[in-house]
Amino acid sequence: MQSVEGATVVYAVSTLPGIVSALLVPTVVGVLFAARRRLARLLKPGNATMLDAEEYFHLALHASAMGDHHACMTYLEEVLQREPHHARAMYLRAVQHAELGLTQRAVAGIKAALLIEPDLDLARFQLGLLLLFDINQPAEAKDYLQRLRGSQDRALRAYSEAMIALVDNEPILARQKLAIGLSESSPDSQLPMLMRRLFERLLNGPDGAGELPAQRSLAACPPSLS
Repeated sequence: MQSVEGATVVYAVSTLPGIVSALLVPTVVGVLFAARRRLARLLKPGNATMLDAEEYFHLALHASAMGDHHACMTYLEEVLQREPHHARAMYLRAVQHAELGLTQRAVAGIKAALLIEPDLDLARFQLGLLLLFDINQPAEAKDYLQRLRGSQDRALRAYSEAMIALVDNEPILARQKLAIGLSESSPDSQLPMLMRRLFERLLNGPDGAGELPAQRSLAACPPSLS
């Protein structure tokens, strides 16, 4: 729990170790997913087999889904050696840093990815959460979140407006926006799990998070595969 410009801000706490990984790999046909798993077992990090950047990137996604941070980051290094400005790889590496508690590296990595691909909306939202909850930089968080008010993703737009309302010390508006976001969220998305916990705490008033330990917030924000 932290105070932001006079308002008590709560942490969206995730106790599910696989919450980030669950969003990082898209739903695929069973045969294709099984083939990817076989490929991941055969190709160990450092293998001399020459793959292109996107193949290594998909292997990194798979390793992240399996909770193997070391393999994921090794594959991402292969991607970035081939394409130094691969924004999705930079972002995925930042997600790994965030999961490992390397918050400053995570923030720097997402900012770098957004300089290359400003339209990575989920990455922008993730950055806003890290700045708001982990680093306690509400003004900078608001600057990044403001852009999401024009997002085509209605749920993400509402969640961003809720975070801005928290910064502005408007908990009632924050609850309203969170409720809208939850109603607009896709049923197969994991992000609402975090937002629902925050909503429940806000229902108890500004001090509703007092029972929760202060933990690092981490929303799952996957890079696009398109």
